[in-house]
Amino acid sequence: MDPLQHLRDGHGIALLADGRVLASGGYENCARSCEPIQDTAELYDERTGQWDWAPGTMATRRSWGHILVAVPDGTALVAGGYSGSEFLALAEVFCPP
Repeated sequence: MDPLQHLRDGHGIALLADGRVLASGGYENCARSCEPIQDTAELYDERTGQWDWAPGTMATRRSWGHILVAVPDGTALVAGGYSGSEFLALAEVFCPP
């Protein structure tokens, strides 16, 4: 299995209905470089053994405390979290390609 495109700590993770894994948000651990909180997501496909960037970005950066839930229709709901300056009361839907 290939590593994630970006190291993530405090991220959300969910198994989508099609068998892929979605990892969202988080930040790179400060022991290495203290990257800012991320607004990106990645998809893991077991058939290829690779993590690839999910298309687009989230509406806001999210880290600790956000929840990522797969929905049976193939989408995923991401809600809450910490933006780096405040706790979020926002939710959005991820629609995989």
